[in-house]
Amino acid sequence: MKKLLTLVPALPLESQNFIETDPKERIKIGLKQLQAQSERINLLSAELERAIWEFQAIATQVNQDSRFFRVKQRHAKRFQICEYRSVYLPVIRQKSGGRFVVVSRSMDLSKPQQKAFSLVQQLRKWIIRKPTSAISESHE
Repeated sequence: MKKLLTLVPALPLESQNFIETDPKERIKIGLKQLQAQSERINLLSAELERAIWEFQAIATQVNQDSRFFRVKQRHAKRFQICEYRSVYLPVIRQKSGGRFVVVSRSMDLSKPQQKAFSLVQQLRKWIIRKPTSAISESHE
């Protein structure tokens, strides 16, 4: 498994050079560093989001696999390996005037499950509505 922090290298802070330069140059350097750091944070946030989606997919698979054993062993209790609550990811935005704003973006972990449930319902309706003559004709 990849280490998240190694995907986006840390920026070196030019502390000694930063102090020795004049204020205008320090502002220019500082703004460039803020821009680069905000991009780094946003990349880490996107990577974290992907990792959470992967985590959820693995948990879903574990739940499905464990259901097989529960049915086989006649356990009625429903098993969920993971509980999902509100998830917020940090994001850095920059306003038109150049000001940076640190905000949170919510992640709706129930969306894929809702989409899958909706798709299953649509497929069931389609199968029920499909005339049997169309099914028998396709097999001939």
